[in-house]
Amino acid sequence: MATKSKRTKGSKEEDKKKVTVLLNGPQVYAIGALGDWTQYDFRIGFYADVTSEKDDPKKKVYILGTQVILSPRATKELSTWLSKHVDEYEKEHGVIKTTEMLKSEKK
Repeated sequence: MATKSKRTKGSKEEDKKKVTVLLNGPQVYAIGALGDWTQYDFRIGFYADVTSEKDDPKKKVYILGTQVILSPRATKELSTWLSKHVDEYEKEHGVIKTTEMLKSEKK
């Protein structure tokens, strides 16, 4: 839930300062995400655990904690926001290794 104060004449920076965001829902810790898209929306499922089936150790089971459904515009804005903040994080803490990077290091 987000609230915004009445708009007054001013710069966009001033307007941004007038936005209050309240977290009013569950939080889910995720170690990965799976998803798909249609012409109407993007669906992203976040998972917290990966287990193997006893009868087929190569088969993975993803335990989804939550799913988020986003409009194409919201997805683009999220992508832009994530890129910016991942770049800032990596400048401060070093490169985040993806699963593919870790797999190629093992070879």
